Amino acid sequence: MTNSSRSKRTAYSETGDHQGLSSSNDAEDGGAAPSGEPNPTMRPADAAEYIAQMTAELARIARTARLESLAYFLEMARIEAATCLRQVQNRR
Repeated sequence: MTNSSRSKRTAYSETGDHQGLSSSNDAEDGGAAPSGEPNPTMRPADAAEYIAQMTAELARIARTARLESLAYFLEMARIEAATCLRQVQNRR
């Protein structure tokens, strides 16, 4: 483990944000849309495309590390994101 990955890991541990997601308190700070409201800055097609790309990369990493179950679920998420992308594009 490198020093930079250790410091990132420590930072996540200290904040309790293990997934790198913002907490619900961000809405109060002006950092995100209030809970239950859609974020107007990201279109569904953009989100689905990004998720499909990221889950494909994560699945590749999981397979390389021989984390077969994790790779499987990431691949299922990629397929679902690609399906959502097609559905959004067909609505246009």
